[in-house]
Amino acid sequence: MHGTYTHRVTCNLHPEQFFRLQQVAQQFNSRLAPFVRDAALAYLDRRSLLPSSLEKHLTKIVQEVRRVGTNLNQIAKRAKTYQRLTHDDLRKAAQLVIMMERLVLVLRQALESLPHDHQIDVEEE
Repeated sequence: MHGTYTHRVTCNLHPEQFFRLQQVAQQFNSRLAPFVRDAALAYLDRRSLLPSSLEKHLTKIVQEVRRVGTNLNQIAKRAKTYQRLTHDDLRKAAQLVIMMERLVLVLRQALESLPHDHQIDVEEE
């Protein structure tokens, strides 16, 4: 939401609580009040609040995964239509699967870089 803020909320914090909030706000390159507002609303909406650098990184990964998926779908459609695959199709599919594995690894590393209390468990296969 954009526009003028018309309501103010204040609360009292212990020094260590204030310090923790300040530290995390700095990690998000944000001033304290906007960070606390964004964090509270993210909590209410049951969504994660990610640093903008990580969010941009994840957006790029998602775009690349979509591209790889589209290419794999095109190969699968061609195989279904013609009831055969060429060696070139198989080579391209293998390269795309390897690319997908690399993207999953990058995504896993990005998720593991989250602060410990925000990490998402990734099950091993």
